[in-house]
Formats: sequence, C-alpha cells, structure tokens
Amino acid sequence: MASEPRPPTDLEPHSIELQPSGVSLTPSLDEISDPVAALQQAKTEIQRLSAAVRELGTPVLPIHDGILVLPLIGHLDSLRGAHLMDDLLAAIEGHQASIIILDITGVSVVDTAVANMLIQATRAAGLLGTRCVLAGVTAAVSRTMVQLGIELKQITSRRDLQDAITYALKEQGYSIVRTRQDIDWLTECTEPSSGNSSIKNI
Repeated sequence: MASEPRPPTDLEPHSIELQPSGVSLTPSLDEISDPVAALQQAKTEIQRLSAAVRELGTPVLPIHDGILVLPLIGHLDSLRGAHLMDDLLAAIEGHQASIIILDITGVSVVDTAVANMLIQATRAAGLLGTRCVLAGVTAAVSRTMVQLGIELKQITSRRDLQDAITYALKEQGYSIVRTRQDIDWLTECTEPSSGNSSIKNI
C-alpha cells in the first residue's frame, strides 16, 4: 500500500539567506566620502592615544621638597628611553629636584641597552645638579647585570623604594621619627581603671 504524501509543516528546515544578493558588507572607495580625511583623523587619534600611554607609562611623582620618584614598569626600548629622558629632565627643571629615585621594580628585563639608558639619564640629571638613586634591583636583575658585565658605579643603589626614600630624606637632612607609640592592649586591659567604672565578667 503506497504511503500518502505528508503535508508540509512549519518544522521543516528552510534555507535562510542572511545577506541580500547584490549587497556588500565591505565599503568601497566610492562609498567613502573623503578617505584622506578619514586617514588623517585616525592618525590624530593614534597620536593622542600614544601620548596618553606615554604619560601613564612614565609618571614623575614628587614625594618631598626636592625629591622625585620615577617608577619604571614594563619593557624599556629605545623610543621609550628617549621619552623617559625628556620627561625626567622636564620634571627636574619644573620641581627643582636635587634627588630623583629611579624605581625599576616593575622592569621586566634589564640588558645593556637599559643600563646604558640609565647611565645617560644619570649623567644628564647630574648636569642639572640632581643625583639619581636606583631602587628595586631584584635578584634576577642583579644576576643578569653581573652576567652581562654591566656596572652602574655612577648610580647609588638601594634594595627597594622604601630604603631609597629613607636615603634621599637623610641626604636632604630629614629623618623619619615616630611620634606615637603602639598601645599595649594587655597592659591597658589589666590595669585598674580610674573612677567609678568597673569591668564585670559575664
């Protein structure tokens, strides 16, 4: 017995055309009103973003009168080294700094190029009457510098930023003095309280 043809239902698979024929998703040159202006606008935006990244990458922070901190993070290449030199000298002139701390705790790799950049920055700062203090030399960076034969005799080195700040303040004639002692809570709780107040055990 021959089977009867099944009527079509809405569940039958249908082919769906996502893109109308004759329509291209990629604009042609004829559809762009002024490609030169669009290119110039994109170039201006890239320059603005590069300047913003540069400002965020090499901030110069004044921490006390005559003392600046320049934290370095990431990889230092030749282009960034040139920007670093410009920002360093501008900050020294603007703040009349006598000591600047170069914190390389966040520097991933220190090679001969980075060491040469630090030496040049130290010499340029010295011509303005500013001393440079190197902070944050890790064990890995120290081992690499010894293996490469890099010597930074011109730069005073401290183990971390805290030690470098203490050194810079001492060189400026300041000292960090603690004016408040820690509270001995054991003594405070065991001594009898003055007045009529009393502590009752619950």
